[in-house]
Amino acid sequence: MTEPHTLLASHLAPGETILWQETVTDARFEAADARQPIKSTLLALAALILGLWFTIWGVMKAGELLEKPDYLSLSFGAPIVIVLALAMFWYAFMNVRLMLGPAPRQKLPAVYAVTDTRLLAVLSNGTLADELANGDIAGFADTDSDTELLINRRGDESGEDGFYILLVNDLDGAREAIEGILRNQ
Repeated sequence: MTEPHTLLASHLAPGETILWQETVTDARFEAADARQPIKSTLLALAALILGLWFTIWGVMKAGELLEKPDYLSLSFGAPIVIVLALAMFWYAFMNVRLMLGPAPRQKLPAVYAVTDTRLLAVLSNGTLADELANGDIAGFADTDSDTELLINRRGDESGEDGFYILLVNDLDGAREAIEGILRNQ
């Protein structure tokens, strides 16, 4: 029997046997972190400045158009400038939101386990992120990825409520353990 990771120990039932487990390394979490503080901040700042410039330019042009009506410029130019300003503001907002959002270490499981009764995923703070009883395993979904494994739940035809195993090195070990469970059902 494999000795359970400290984050898993509190979630295991008495007598539950671990068939496979793996901890996501710090290097994997860092590689999965798409947030780039300096680049995102600079892009957000540039988008905000462009958005303000388009807004000010659009207001100035609208003032000029009120003095001498040029309906063609007003009907085509104003909507384009407004759309460009809104796009720049939206881009700036999304970059700031990405930077202020939680790091992958806080929202993705840090430990995965396959036991004789269920699949477990535990966050780095010790909270149970997801579990799937062995009787509810329907099989594997094709993800076309070497870095993730999606296990379908019985009755879930869309695959949206699957059990994901991400960022681990030994996906083959997880797959073999789950296939062993499916063979014994």
